[in-house]
Amino acid sequence: MKKSTKVVLFSLLVFPGTGHFLLRLWSWGILFMVGTLIPVIFVVKYAYNRANSIMDRIISGEVPLDPAAIQVLIYEKPTGDDALLLGIAHVVLLVCWIGSVAHSYVKAEAGGTQNAPPLLDEKVTGN
Repeated sequence: MKKSTKVVLFSLLVFPGTGHFLLRLWSWGILFMVGTLIPVIFVVKYAYNRANSIMDRIISGEVPLDPAAIQVLIYEKPTGDDALLLGIAHVVLLVCWIGSVAHSYVKAEAGGTQNAPPLLDEKVTGN
C-alpha cells in the first residue's frame, strides 16, 4: 500500500491529523487535531446542556414522563445564537476533516519529510 493511501486512510477514518503524525509533520497534525477538537467539544457541550435542561424540565414536572413528549423536546431546532454557532462549528469541523485528508495526501505524494520513518508495514532497506 502506498504511503499516501495510508496517511489518507488514517486522516479520514481515525482522526484528522493522524496522517500527518505518520509523516512526522507534528505541527500540521496538531493544528488539524486542535481545529477539529474545538468544534467537537462545542457541539458535545451544547448537547450535554440541552439534555440537562430537558431532564430538569422532566424532574420539575413541566414535561410529562412520556417518550413522545420527550422526543418533541429533543428534536426542537436550536434558535438564535445557538443555531448560528452550531452551524459554524459544523462547517469548521467539516473543513478541518476534509482539509486534513487533502493536505496529508499532498504531503505524502510530495515525499513527506526527509527523515520520515517507513509506515507500518513498509520494509526497511539498509544503505
